[in-house]
Parts: sequence; structure tokens; C-alpha cells
Amino acid sequence: MASKVKQDMPPPGGYGPIQYKRNLPTRGLSGYAMFGIGVGLMVFGYWRIIKWNRERRRLLIEDLETRIAIMPLLQAEHDRRTLRLMRENLEEEAIIMKDVPGWKVGENVYHTERWVIPNSAELYNLRPNEEYVRKKYGFVKYM
Repeated sequence: MASKVKQDMPPPGGYGPIQYKRNLPTRGLSGYAMFGIGVGLMVFGYWRIIKWNRERRRLLIEDLETRIAIMPLLQAEHDRRTLRLMRENLEEEAIIMKDVPGWKVGENVYHTERWVIPNSAELYNLRPNEEYVRKKYGFVKYM
């Protein structure tokens, strides 16, 4: 005899709804909040840059005014150094050319009455070569 098969049926009242949507909790700030914070940070950054540029400009103007103020002193020191080197060169020229007949010490080679600023090679031609190189290239050290 064949046994009776019991069919699997839903419970009375049916099954509950099937959850097929993702149920993720909200984490962190919303997009609008993050956008607002980003805009706020950019505005703050631009404000700081503008403030720093004004301060830098003020410091630059102060440096330029300082340089303008000490320029006569620096020019006077340069002129004193140039005149001292020219005097030493004339003394050395007198010693070197004392045996040459008709040589005039300190004669102007430019044949003019105007003041001509001597160049570095002219000032340092009777000095040691290291001094001329230091004048020409400054404090540059080559390895």
C-alpha cells in the first residue's frame, strides 16, 4: 500500500516579507556637511594666505627701505676701498716703473678729465690672484 505524502505548505497567514534591501547604518557626516566643511576650510586657507601675503609684502617694503637707508654707507665703504686700492696700486707702480724713463705714475689711460670707475681687473692686477678671484666670484667655493 502506498503511503500518504504530506505536502509542505506555508504556515497559516503566510510567510513574512522578504528583506532584500541593504540595511546599512548611517556612518559619519552627510555629503552636504562634508561639502560645507570643505568649503569652510578653503575659505579659511585663502584668508590665511591673503593675510600672510600682506605680512610678506610689509616685510619686503621694510627690507627695501632698510636697504635704501644704508645704501649711502655701503657706497662710501666701497669708494673708500676703491681709493685705498688705487693708492696702493700707484705706490706699487712707482716702485715697479722707477727705472723706465718718461713714465708718469698715475697717468690717466682714458685721456679724459672725467672720472672713470676702474674695473676689477684694473684694481686687482697688482694684488694676489686669490684676492682677485674672491672679488670676482665672491664666497663661492668649488670642490
